[in-house]
Amino acid sequence: MELLDQLVELAGDEQMPPELFAGMVETGLESLKLASVPPALDQVLVGSLDRTRSAPVRVCYVLGANDGVMPMRIQEDGVLTEPERERLQAEGLAMAPGVTRRLLDERFLIYVALTTPSQHLWLSWSAADEEGKSLHASEIVRQVKRLFPGLEERAVPGEPSPDQESIEQLRFVSRPERTLSHLIGQLRQWRQGAEIAPFWWDVFNWFAVRPEWQDKLQMLTSSLDYDNRVPSLSPATAKELYGERLTASVSRLERFVSCPFQHFAIHGLRLKERRLYRLEAPDVGQLFHAALSRLAADLGDRWGVTPAGGIRAAAASAVEQLAPRLQSQILLSSGRYRYIARKLTEIVGQAAIILAEHERRAAFRPVGLEIGFGPDGTLPALVVTMADGRTLELVGRIDRIDAARTEEGWLLRVLDYKSSATQLRLEEVAHGLSLQMLAYLDVLLTHAPAWLGGPVAPAGVLYFHVHNPLLAASNGMSPEEARRQLLKRFKMRGLLLADESAVRMMDGELDTGYSDLLPVAIKRDGGFYSSSSVVGSEGWEVLRRSVRRSIARIGGEIAQGEIGIAPYRAGAKTPCQYCAYKPVCQFDPLIEGNDYVKLPRVTGDEIWRLLERQAAESGKDVESAPDEAAETPAKRAEEGLSSEEHAAEKRLTAADRADASGMNRERGRSGNERRGEGDDAGT
Repeated sequence: MELLDQLVELAGDEQMPPELFAGMVETGLESLKLASVPPALDQVLVGSLDRTRSAPVRVCYVLGANDGVMPMRIQEDGVLTEPERERLQAEGLAMAPGVTRRLLDERFLIYVALTTPSQHLWLSWSAADEEGKSLHASEIVRQVKRLFPGLEERAVPGEPSPDQESIEQLRFVSRPERTLSHLIGQLRQWRQGAEIAPFWWDVFNWFAVRPEWQDKLQMLTSSLDYDNRVPSLSPATAKELYGERLTASVSRLERFVSCPFQHFAIHGLRLKERRLYRLEAPDVGQLFHAALSRLAADLGDRWGVTPAGGIRAAAASAVEQLAPRLQSQILLSSGRYRYIARKLTEIVGQAAIILAEHERRAAFRPVGLEIGFGPDGTLPALVVTMADGRTLELVGRIDRIDAARTEEGWLLRVLDYKSSATQLRLEEVAHGLSLQMLAYLDVLLTHAPAWLGGPVAPAGVLYFHVHNPLLAASNGMSPEEARRQLLKRFKMRGLLLADESAVRMMDGELDTGYSDLLPVAIKRDGGFYSSSSVVGSEGWEVLRRSVRRSIARIGGEIAQGEIGIAPYRAGAKTPCQYCAYKPVCQFDPLIEGNDYVKLPRVTGDEIWRLLERQAAESGKDVESAPDEAAETPAKRAEEGLSSEEHAAEKRLTAADRADASGMNRERGRSGNERRGEGDDAGT
């Protein structure tokens, strides 16, 4: 019935051919899970412990008798505790089974499974998981061993090994399909120089002389020479595919660094995932961006003085107007999605209240929301010259631009809303994996002087996590403590200008110590604690030139036709975890020729040395429009241009004072690379 309801919501009164309707019904039925009634005797019935009721059973195979699986490890994660549930049940309120009841039911189901067979019971458990981590047998296995000490326990390998005797390997010769799979594995080991048992050649000849198996045998043996490599496109083909003048967004460049073939599949082959009627993380992120941008436009300067109730009402109105536009009105399609819509409204409302606190404390005000740069945008595209002399036009859209007016000009910061916790890691910037925020800032420093009508300087780049955290306390907390904890959970991440006056313009209530809103902490002498995510004016110029160098390098590789199947790997992180194009590339580290591009781990001073080298390679290609922007208050103080600027010198970081003539590496270090030195600054 639910499937038919979904078909009505999907198609409505639309007329369609019977074949299409039958296909839709078939696709829907394939996604359903139903218990099957045994259709005949003498069959093999496969089922789970809690849903299988069949008698009589002669032979029972119990698979996966591992610790934590049988019996299942049950976690108590409900709102009510077990004593509270028992009390409510004693008062006559019908309750779902609690932990105690489910544990007893689990024991009963195991007892039924072990006592059902009349002739033979076979227990098995895994010695390791897919990643090779060891697993333990269930306590049920240990109890059975105590009851029957003479039972045989035998290790069954998943595939034949050269260490086994030939008689043991013969056990893998059974059904033709499975035997052929084992044969190919043995031939692959033989190709790599290992010795294989002689009877495997007899198995090969058995398949070779039978016509019905020759095609499949030839196909599988050809895989022994398969290396899953793709040749690069010729520059001429790449030019026809991408155009003479390359136009790209920052996310596209980051995608190329993640895996060139993924970039080719999306922007070269124009492959797209089949659209499904479901709500996913990118859809929620779009809703957050649109709702907060609308709130900023509607409330304007009143945002910081509007009561919390008014902000929540405005947030609810914004989400209500945007919800019908999301995924064909999916948030209005069912009770479950209407509940999700209410939760999203609460998230937007809570985030808007925190942003109102920023508005109240800061001298920075939004001067641009959803500002596009490119041919049809408010700002021109960022033009970067590549190694071959061709140009790359960087286009995109900046979520939010905040500005504050100073005597020297405008201080600009870029703010990005994120639906998940995000940090600016300089290691990823150096590798080209995180260029977005700094590239956006470069666009502003290049074109904002004409847009705002005055010199500009960088104040920082910040991520704001849009969420509604749940505060936990063992003995309760006061409203003031709850407010402080909430601000700490919403503390923004990113990188700021190492200038005390600029930081205080972002948090007017910051005296000394750690900021409630920003990833900084100020000392009594005006310097910054080592855990602060700050960088001096010359460091911003290094970052800017380094990002330009990365953009030019990535664009050059795209223009040269690089499409290799080469995903990166940094520790345990790899883009293959969430890539939708794995069925196309067939990447497998076990196949010869398929290897991750392992990114080296660099921290601290090594990062800044790498960024400085990249900045030096960029030459003088950074447009000189913001020369005035480079004259930040911090830099003027270094040069001692006036008594006022000289007084400002006292507010510079200790690292800047240690090396005023050149960029000291220590002042370039962000809090992201100094974890462990104090996390109260929020990085």
